[in-house]
Amino acid sequence: MFEVVIIMYFDLKKTIFLNYLSYYSLLKDYLKVYVQSWCYRIEDKQKRKEILSYLNEYQENFIIENDYIDYISRNLKVMNENELNKIMDKIDELNEKTLLYYDSILHQYEVDMTLGMTRGIMPKKDFLPFNQNEQLYDEIIGLTLSKKDLYRYYENVEDFNYVIAKTTFLDIDTEKGMAFFGCYPKIEKGIITDIKIYVPEIYNLKSMLINIHEFNHGLLLYLYINKEYPNFDFEKYAKEEETKFIKSYVKQIKMS
Repeated sequence: MFEVVIIMYFDLKKTIFLNYLSYYSLLKDYLKVYVQSWCYRIEDKQKRKEILSYLNEYQENFIIENDYIDYISRNLKVMNENELNKIMDKIDELNEKTLLYYDSILHQYEVDMTLGMTRGIMPKKDFLPFNQNEQLYDEIIGLTLSKKDLYRYYENVEDFNYVIAKTTFLDIDTEKGMAFFGCYPKIEKGIITDIKIYVPEIYNLKSMLINIHEFNHGLLLYLYINKEYPNFDFEKYAKEEETKFIKSYVKQIKMS
């Protein structure tokens, strides 16, 4: 395990280094086009502002991507290797799309200058870049979540100890275990007498959200122990709790 962590650590550092090479190359090209715009027939100041604006956007995405990779490198020991590889594939794909997008914008300005046009059709952004992709941020944070975070989230909920005592954590992939996960009430003659919860071990955001979802069911059903099964939408409350967890807990974890 230690050897794997070391190898992955240096791979991440190599990725950051390559990102810097790409960044400085594109930065040089943007600045070259900006300077050339004063010499060609692009006289509109707004056009030059646009060039710098796109450059600033690219810089912002570059900084965010490197922050993600740096955060991952500092937390490798607690991350699931398979899940980390999936996240790194997403980062690599997004890096490539981002670089191609801002490079194609620059190319369009070069064509404008050569032909003396005001501006051609700018490339369409058909993806969410790093500075807009909140889901990717959440998933990266999710790689560091564990039972400690589950306990911390519910530390002020009085009934949590009862619910956790009724819980079995299954060491199974979330996709394969969806048929098993759930909160199951024991009902005798229409009365809830007990509950049993089955959830996955926590190793990413999805597994944590399944825990949050089922614990919400459990905490609500606990209120009806020795009572009739209630007639209301459990799923609605569970989904709302998932959203609350992301906003009030995941989003509060800083990468720096």
